Amino acid sequence: MKTKLTRAEPKISQYFENLGRRVYSRAELAATFQKERYGPWDLAWHTAFPEFLAFLIERNHLRLVELQSPRYGQKLERYCLGEPTPFELALSIRKSGYLSHGTAAFLHGLTQKQLPTIYVNIEQSAKPANERRQLLRLA
Repeated sequence: MKTKLTRAEPKISQYFENLGRRVYSRAELAATFQKERYGPWDLAWHTAFPEFLAFLIERNHLRLVELQSPRYGQKLERYCLGEPTPFELALSIRKSGYLSHGTAAFLHGLTQKQLPTIYVNIEQSAKPANERRQLLRLA
């Protein structure tokens, strides 16, 4: 006998394919699970998020990738559909991040050399006018 989770598998797979993204954090997947579980997916009330996540990994819909930086001393887990590019993985580190510096120059064809480091930045907050003047004097 098929479980509700097994019966919902095609809908779940299609849902993620339609999003057009290939990299997700655990928190993003948990939020999606909470939002969709009783709606289109119609999962059993007792299906817990860890069971849902394990099911997607076991059925090869998602793959766990661990990102680790010796410089920052932290490890991040990302869940991937298919084979994301290193740029997609890097962008998943910060919610509103963008590729910058040498990475952006390479992607825009301004340099032919791809650097071993992928640079990701986030929008910085505006600095008070007097602080900007001091920074300009130092430069």
